[in-house]
Amino acid sequence: MDEYKLTNPLSITERVSIIRLQGHDTQGSHTMVLNVVDILQNLSKPDTTTNTEEKWAEAKKNIERLSTHPRHIFQTQETVNTLGTKDRLVLYNDSPQTFLDNKELIKQLRILNQTLHDEIEINPPSGIPPFLSPVVIWYSAMHNLAKNARVAQNTVNGNVKPRLSLETVDEIPKSTLYVPNDANNYTQFVRFRVENQGEFPRNKALIERLAGSIPPLGAKGYGLRFVGMASKALRAPVHIETGNGQTSVDFYHPIYKTDRRLSK
Repeated sequence: MDEYKLTNPLSITERVSIIRLQGHDTQGSHTMVLNVVDILQNLSKPDTTTNTEEKWAEAKKNIERLSTHPRHIFQTQETVNTLGTKDRLVLYNDSPQTFLDNKELIKQLRILNQTLHDEIEINPPSGIPPFLSPVVIWYSAMHNLAKNARVAQNTVNGNVKPRLSLETVDEIPKSTLYVPNDANNYTQFVRFRVENQGEFPRNKALIERLAGSIPPLGAKGYGLRFVGMASKALRAPVHIETGNGQTSVDFYHPIYKTDRRLSK
């Protein structure tokens, strides 16, 4: 394996399906952008029935919320381009977007949470060593896990937020649900755990949801199937526990061969 690149292992069918991520993950962000445009346009129109100060306050609040959405749209587009068209995934090219440290993790998780209206409780990372990553792919996987958890949680109890936490681990459990090819080449991982109340429906095996056939257009399940594709590309094992009214999903991002340049 190239020290700073990974081959893209996705099948032709999987690569073609990646284009669906664009609509699947950015519809809410595009709606937010259009809403802010409408607000600003309305502010320019004379209106004696509405308090202009209140309108500006509402516009300011929405603009602040909007700030992360263009970044989210861009990163989703980059994921589509990378997994859909590239044969190799860059792990290091002198760009800060190819590795994650505590500072970058906080930044990326903030973008993720704001696009989900701050409905995820995130335990701030600490003590995580810098690690190489095709960041946009990891980000899109986390976004889909968090979004699924939010939907499930709101179905059961909307007053409680799903929780996302992370830590380094030296091995993956033997019972891990999905271990993609080459994942066993790595000996250390950053485990991202997403937890929520509620359970996965029993009408389909969990491994089929992650690595089976791609759901038809309009059917539910594409988000988790994308997580399986991201897992395959990153060599990141995934484990799901669901039962007794609770669900947790663990995404084990490998710590690839490190390089001293990351510590600069």
